[in-house]
Amino acid sequence: MNQITAQSVKSNKSENMVWLVGATKKDRKYCRNCWTALRYAFILHRRDGRQINKESFDILIAEVRKNKTQSTAVEQSLTGNQEAE
Repeated sequence: MNQITAQSVKSNKSENMVWLVGATKKDRKYCRNCWTALRYAFILHRRDGRQINKESFDILIAEVRKNKTQSTAVEQSLTGNQEAE
């Protein structure tokens, strides 16, 4: 049984990086961000009963956490700027 993998790849439509998630050619999907990629990996896991590759899972979780801390910092800086005005 194939494992579900996720990897960051360069988009052919832009300079941005996207996530390629899937276990077989049939169920591969390109996701714009790590959160969507993680959700799709869990959908495949639930639907097909396949395991998510541990390395891929760890990378996705690390990216989600990194993006969450970055967005929290931006929100705090915006909130701080609005209060000062």
